Amino acid sequence: MSQPIFQKTFRRVLVAIVLSTALLFVAVTLHVSSEFKDELRSRTSHTAQIVLSLAAAMPLDTIASDFAEQPIFVNDELDYIIAIFQGDTPIYVSPSDLAIPHPSSETSQLHRGAHTYYLMHESDPSTALHVTVGLSKSEAFFSSIEIVLVTVTIFLVATLLMLGLTRHAIRQGLRPIDQLADAVSQRAPNRLGHLNPDQSPTELQPIVLATNALLSRLKDALESERAFAANAAHELRTPLAGILAQSKTLKLEDMDSDAQKTVALIQSSAERSTRQVQQLLDHAFAHSQASVVPFTEFNLADMLRRLMTDAFPSALKLDVEVELKGLDVFEVCLPETLLEIILRNLIDNAIKYCGTGGHVRVTLEAQNPGFQIKVEDSGPGLSRQDFEHAISRFERLGDDAKIYGHGLGLAITRDLCEHLNLSLIHGRSEQLGGLCLSVLSV
Repeated sequence: MSQPIFQKTFRRVLVAIVLSTALLFVAVTLHVSSEFKDELRSRTSHTAQIVLSLAAAMPLDTIASDFAEQPIFVNDELDYIIAIFQGDTPIYVSPSDLAIPHPSSETSQLHRGAHTYYLMHESDPSTALHVTVGLSKSEAFFSSIEIVLVTVTIFLVATLLMLGLTRHAIRQGLRPIDQLADAVSQRAPNRLGHLNPDQSPTELQPIVLATNALLSRLKDALESERAFAANAAHELRTPLAGILAQSKTLKLEDMDSDAQKTVALIQSSAERSTRQVQQLLDHAFAHSQASVVPFTEFNLADMLRRLMTDAFPSALKLDVEVELKGLDVFEVCLPETLLEIILRNLIDNAIKYCGTGGHVRVTLEAQNPGFQIKVEDSGPGLSRQDFEHAISRFERLGDDAKIYGHGLGLAITRDLCEHLNLSLIHGRSEQLGGLCLSVLSV
């Protein structure tokens, strides 16, 4: 799975800053070290000149004792070394056990244990005095490190502040992408309106325009599909109605048993095809005209009574008892045609799948706010997984060949419930033991 742009961008910025900090640390260390080497040489030379001046002003036989008595030359930490020569003879050495080279050797460094000293030599020809002074290299090193650490600490604090600002800036810069994604995710088959390019930055406008072009093509394709289904259904309704009407005019008593079975089969096929055509029309209507159906005020209880009356012949044919319970009056303001399609599909499915001799109960209840319509049956019921499978198009609830259907009813019901902001709730009937599907206004 690819990483978000924010993480990639921030990680690259972080790596760049870490590398910059490392390079700065090395550069500052080298620069400060070089500067302190020069400073150390200058201080050593200056110290050697001072020592030479003091020695030249003292009697030769008291130089050693006079220097030993001066607190400034007490060197317990071995930060420096001093040697005074008259000619080739050393007359004062500090520390006394150290063999300091004669100035004539022009030695620039001296190593003693863990200490390394930079040496500077000064001479006074008038007194034949020669001075060698060495300052510890570690003094320059630790001073350099101290300055480097202070410099890098300040830089790191500034870097952390810059990282916070950079993180915030990246998030703000990528926010239009999140907003564009939210706008695209709100599109649905019945909501394919164009995105507004003026609300996106210049860099995202090509994507917005390309998305709008894709939405237009998708909308045209869906409209063509729905128009084809609707036209085909309309074209099929008339001949099917003619076949069914003609078959019912036949005098079955004048036919033998085989002919009667054939006519019954023709009528069953015509009724099944008529049902499929009606569902195709409902499906096309639900997707193409649902958004333009007006909201009207009507009595929901009257609609349920009418639907139960229409379903009574089918229930009588299957010996299914149908029952309407609940409120006698409940006014709602909804697209009446769409709600009728939803409830008719639920009632028809309950009658078909509860089995011969079954029981179907429809209940209208008031909720706060809204309403709940429960359609229960005494059939075998349906698991949640099977229900999710059944609400897909052309997926039937069962495999019983005697039950005609094409798997469109629940799919249409689900789509229309989403369009009307209604909840289609799956459950099991506590009293009848079968499936219970509820339509709940939210």
